[in-house]
Amino acid sequence: MTGSPESRQKPAHTPLARGAVGLASAAAVLVALGIGGLGGGGAGAALSLAAFVTAVVAKVKHERWALLWLPFLLFPALLVSSPFWV
Repeated sequence: MTGSPESRQKPAHTPLARGAVGLASAAAVLVALGIGGLGGGGAGAALSLAAFVTAVVAKVKHERWALLWLPFLLFPALLVSSPFWV
């Protein structure tokens, strides 16, 4: 027997989408450390931009995953809140 049809389905999430969520998670940690005074706030903002662009590419390729909201919300939230980081 060759297996059930479920075992032949393609993976649930592409590496591109997983990478976008991973970058956004790392950016959120770096920003939290930066706000806490341990540095890394600027690197977190740059990383969140990379996560946002990667998530846009994943969406253009019609990737559907609920966790893609993280990179889509993190970068705009950092842009809006950055004047208050002083």
